[in-house]
Amino acid sequence: MKYSDFFKEPENRKYVKFETNLEVEKVFNFMTKPEIIDKMIMASEQKRPALEGIIVDIEAIFPLSPNFNLKEDYTLRKALGSMVKYIISDFGYEVNIQKDISKGTYIKSATHYSFNQSKARKRLVRKIYIENIT
Repeated sequence: MKYSDFFKEPENRKYVKFETNLEVEKVFNFMTKPEIIDKMIMASEQKRPALEGIIVDIEAIFPLSPNFNLKEDYTLRKALGSMVKYIISDFGYEVNIQKDISKGTYIKSATHYSFNQSKARKRLVRKIYIENIT
């Protein structure tokens, strides 16, 4: 999943001003990590907005700056939501309903997604194992 491909989608062209923004690109790359996708999927499975599963991480790892200001930039907040949609749609998740977020500081609501097996093009594989620490 490439950052540049996000902007090729017709519905995401409205966010083209972020296409050369390296901070937003770092956030996108963070959001495409398997463990972060897993958090979004787990939030959705718990009937919560997908963004709620990762917003605290995003706010902690990517502090406010002139190029990444979630507090002031409404379009950036909308772009993050569209990135979530773009990322988890490959895993069969479709828009369900807008819900309030119970975590985070700057985003107050986000989309909950429902799973549709027939739409899935990718599958997240979880591997759990025991590792000796001594």
